[in-house]
Amino acid sequence: MTPRLNPLPLAAALCLMSTVPSVWAAANPVRGGTLYDTNCMACHGPAESPTNARSLNTRNTPSVLQSAITANRGGMGVFSSTLSAADQADIAAFLGNAPTALSFASTPVGSSSAKQTLTVRTGRVALSNITVSTSAEFTRQGGTCGSTLAANSACTVDVLFQPTQAGQRSGTLSLVHSGIPDGVSVGLSGTATAVAVPTLTLNATSLDFGNQTLNQSSASRSVTASNSGTAALSFSSLAVSGAAAADYTTAGTCSTSVALQPAQSCTVELTFRPSAVGSRSATLQLASNASNGTGSVALSGNGQQAPAPVVSLSPSSLDFGNQVVGTSSANRNITLSNTGNAALSITGIAASGAFGVNHACGSSLPAGGSCTLQVSFTPTGAGAASGAITVTSDAAGSPQRVSLSGTGTLSSPTLVWSPATTSLAFGEATVGAASAMKTLTLSNQGPGDATLASLALSGTHASDYRVDASSTCAQGLALPANSTCTVKLSFTPSAAGARDAALTVSSNGSNPGTIALGGTGVAAAAPKLMLSTSSLSFSVPATGGTSAAQTVTLSNSGNAALNISAYSSSNAAFSVSPGSSNGCAAAPLTLAPAATCTLQVTWASGNAEQASGTLQISSNAAGSPAAVTLNGQRESATNQGGGGCTVGGGEARFDPLLWGMTLLAGLLLWHRRKAQGGQA
Repeated sequence: MTPRLNPLPLAAALCLMSTVPSVWAAANPVRGGTLYDTNCMACHGPAESPTNARSLNTRNTPSVLQSAITANRGGMGVFSSTLSAADQADIAAFLGNAPTALSFASTPVGSSSAKQTLTVRTGRVALSNITVSTSAEFTRQGGTCGSTLAANSACTVDVLFQPTQAGQRSGTLSLVHSGIPDGVSVGLSGTATAVAVPTLTLNATSLDFGNQTLNQSSASRSVTASNSGTAALSFSSLAVSGAAAADYTTAGTCSTSVALQPAQSCTVELTFRPSAVGSRSATLQLASNASNGTGSVALSGNGQQAPAPVVSLSPSSLDFGNQVVGTSSANRNITLSNTGNAALSITGIAASGAFGVNHACGSSLPAGGSCTLQVSFTPTGAGAASGAITVTSDAAGSPQRVSLSGTGTLSSPTLVWSPATTSLAFGEATVGAASAMKTLTLSNQGPGDATLASLALSGTHASDYRVDASSTCAQGLALPANSTCTVKLSFTPSAAGARDAALTVSSNGSNPGTIALGGTGVAAAAPKLMLSTSSLSFSVPATGGTSAAQTVTLSNSGNAALNISAYSSSNAAFSVSPGSSNGCAAAPLTLAPAATCTLQVTWASGNAEQASGTLQISSNAAGSPAAVTLNGQRESATNQGGGGCTVGGGEARFDPLLWGMTLLAGLLLWHRRKAQGGQA
């Protein structure tokens, strides 16, 4: 070889041999070292030289050497007859290094592959400071290489693939020694396969059984457990735990004795039988060998008493004060309510002592219903009197009683409402807003002063009414004979609908009758957007074009102004504009209660066979934005006629079928008349 050849050897002292590619597996780097010394070193110097090691390009590439010989670069053509292809391959192997990459067989995550062994060979020069390192999920484990290696000898490096994640994995083996200052890198790769594991999937994480009567079982509810993994799933326990675990029972197809194969499922059926009133919570736990641990389902339900009526009497006592012997007091009211969840069967309502009662309660009172008992006091003698109203029914604790008291006197101040009244109506009021104040006047007709003991509100909706502080009638007031005071009341409904209560005044005299208070709560004013349709369908001829216009009517069916902030189509092919009649103005616009307007929609098909979109209308109404679905369809390009042949552009007078039918009818008529003439 001539001095001009620069074959760029890497570190000819080293060749790493293992499961190597066949292109150089047969090459003998030891023999190649001898050939290099004989033919090349005189011009290129020792291959181990650091300066030579940095300028190699022939390692493991005999074709580079072959090209130099063929081209006679630097006079290397002389070797065309002395160096065979095998000789050139041996020299390239001597100048080269180990394979540039090693590939490991598929290996499950968490396990180790079979080892691959790299062989490190020296040429004429011993190696020192040998260091081997690996990266990523590849590990050096074993082999005979130490930190030094004698000339013309070999040692091994064993490498394992130990993946921690599934998929294609890669790393690097680096070898540095005194003969290769820049080191040698071997690419490492392998495929990691996921370990087959079971995975538990539940179709629910909670079940709520709602209200359930005590000691009665609910309908069954189920949880589906599935194995979404890649190995068999075995349950070790299926148990309910928690404070109310005994209230839940399990059944179903899931079992600790039968494993679920991948993609299989089973069910756990649960029933709820509450043993106590109130919230009853527990947890269903499915313990298994699943990779994602124990599955849990929160269980909840509410125990309640069996449907039953409950009697409520308000007020719980009545004091009629002084009443002249032999006269009847004004009626005082007691409200009888059924606050239970079943109808109340009434078997009797009675008054005792000098007291009487009238009512229209009937023999049954529905759940949530109420009626009024009107009670009066007619003392038969002077002095204190007591009695009771007794309600007998099928409710627990029957009979229920209201205590009654009063005092018979020979003379007593008499309190009356002036003008006389038994009720006060507040009409409608917005929920949460106070009504206008209403005033009642209380008059003491004598004889003597009357001392007010209380002004009490009672009844189902007593909290919706208030005795205003500006009232001159008040507890403890001594009202002289022939004088008056006022009671001012307001109504603030807490809910919509009829809201009833009663006002009762107690004193040391003959008390006025109970005032029935009535009012109706109405929801706050609000707009309500109504649309004439929820969808529109458009069609155009097969040749395309723009469809006929269709309309949508917008109505405000609420009781407040409807403010429409925007209306538009989600698809530009559908255009929206004010209707030709009673058209909606450009947004923003306002519709008064009961007002309407129209929008006009068309579809420009363009090249589309079909299209869809949405007309959206944004406003201050609940549920905004309102939407109308839009669909467009181009007609099929087939004959749309009735099967006849026409040449007149659709005009009947040019239709040959019509002319033919007319001629045939004339011939039939002529033939019939001729036949009749012959018979005559």
